This record gives sequence, C-alpha cells and structure tokens, in this order.
Amino acid sequence: MPYGLNPVLPASAAQAIADRSQEPDVDPIEQAKLYKLLVDGGHSPAEIAAMAGKEHVPAITERIALLNLTEANQRRIENGTLPVGLAWYIARLDRDGQGYMTVRWLRGEFTDARDAELTARRLHIEQAAATA
Repeated sequence: MPYGLNPVLPASAAQAIADRSQEPDVDPIEQAKLYKLLVDGGHSPAEIAAMAGKEHVPAITERIALLNLTEANQRRIENGTLPVGLAWYIARLDRDGQGYMTVRWLRGEFTDARDAELTARRLHIEQAAATA
C-alpha cells in the first residue's frame, strides 16, 4: 500500500502504537514490529517518526530492517548478545552472510562492534555486486 493514501489505521490507533513503541520496556525487535505495523497500515516512515517524536526519519526504516534478521539473530538482540547497531548491518546480508557474521561476532573475532560493522558493510557490497 502506498504511504499516506487512505491509511487503514485510524489516527488514534496509529498514535497509540507509536506511543507504545517509545516505552522503555519495548525492545528493538518489538519496536521494529510496531513500526512495521504502522507502515503496513499505510503510514510513511516520516509520519511514524513524527508520531513517535523522532527527528531522524531513517531511524524508523533502520529499525524495521532488523526484521530481515534471522529469528536467532532477533533473539540475540533481545538477550543482548548482538548489539543493535551491528545487527542493522548484519540484517542487510543474505542468510548465509548473517550466519557468517554472527558466528564471527560470537567467537570474538572482531576487535569491537565497529570492526564487525565494517566487515559486514564490505560483505554487503560484495553480495550486492554478485547479484547485479
């Protein structure tokens, strides 16, 4: 459904979902699912950002991208073994790439999360070139 054209979620329901997404007990995966619900309801990322009090619209699409992670990686975010920032880079990879990066992260093969993010970015570029 195109954004903003006759949203199927009434404004009050959409605002309630956006408000829930900002509560402190909402983990990043639950937040992604709430944002996705709003997108599926016809609201644009910009509208969702405004409802959620976010100034950075890409924060909405980046959070939704976490839903591209395997279920195991989504659980790792929930239990704190996979940092959210790194998870976003891993979410851009295919299933094999996600597995490769996650195993390396869990084995401690990177100096830090930034090192792992750079590796995931390079792998994403290689995967995109291979499919082009």
